[in-house]
Amino acid sequence: MIEHANIIKKVYFPRIIIPASAILVSLLDYAITLFFYIVLIFYYEVKVTISIFLMYSGICLLITFFSTLGFGLFLAAANIRYRDLRYATPFLLQFLFFATPVIFPISSFTPGRLLLPSR
Repeated sequence: MIEHANIIKKVYFPRIIIPASAILVSLLDYAITLFFYIVLIFYYEVKVTISIFLMYSGICLLITFFSTLGFGLFLAAANIRYRDLRYATPFLLQFLFFATPVIFPISSFTPGRLLLPSR
């Protein structure tokens, strides 16, 4: 957006399209992957439980889409204001990936808390 600011200022269109396009591309990837997932569910004859249905439902997808869109719009606006944020964002995301816990205690894996498909 910063590199082509002159072109964006000359033509009127909704400015939200530019940050949302990255999310919509990921949504297309999700749809293709979901198709193959459904094919494999039928191939392996997995019993679809309510937890699997809710996990891949449109409600979760909408919540993820709008929260990602909000965070992306915030970062896009902050990137316009503070130009160095574009270099700091990947560093902070990588730091957060390493800061999340990878090893969980065995007590967190009680049978009632797992969302595994039943056969």
